[in-house]
Amino acid sequence: MESSVYYIEKLIKMCGLSGSAITWVRHTVMIALVLVLAWLAYQLCRRIFIPIVEKITRRTATQWDDIVFSRPVLQAACGIVPALVVWQLLPIVFYQFPVAQEALNRLTAIYATIATVNLIVTIINSLKRSQNGSGTNMRQYMVSFCGLLQVVVIFIAVIIVISIIIGRSPMTLLAGLGATSAILMLVF
Repeated sequence: MESSVYYIEKLIKMCGLSGSAITWVRHTVMIALVLVLAWLAYQLCRRIFIPIVEKITRRTATQWDDIVFSRPVLQAACGIVPALVVWQLLPIVFYQFPVAQEALNRLTAIYATIATVNLIVTIINSLKRSQNGSGTNMRQYMVSFCGLLQVVVIFIAVIIVISIIIGRSPMTLLAGLGATSAILMLVF
């Protein structure tokens, strides 16, 4: 970590900058590098990973992998990759500024949570669109079950995002919601 910072500072000094400007330029360059690496990871995932998985799933005889590994699901999965890259590189960029690092870690965690929920909802929608049900009753049951599952997933995601924002455990919030609902049931 320190060697990369030293190398970047050495390049900045070779460009003719000195003093406190070196720190700001170094942070700007490192932030730009992190953003470029996150974008490259996303593009690599979309351009290489998705076609490889699609070729593999087309060659299999089973139908479930065509549903679970469809293009929308894989694109939603690729949305998580930039968050992972940024998450790993934030300590290197903001090692001198722990407050900024904590705030950006929380924002990255919120983005990763939202991207993961998007992936789960996309998988549920793929299951909903599948034609596995033989009759209209089975199809209606599947649509209803998938809708309920989406509501539960989104509710859990909201709890997790709120817990990330306030810096508490999600279990604490769920316990508080449980106690509040018990009191409301008792009152009414």
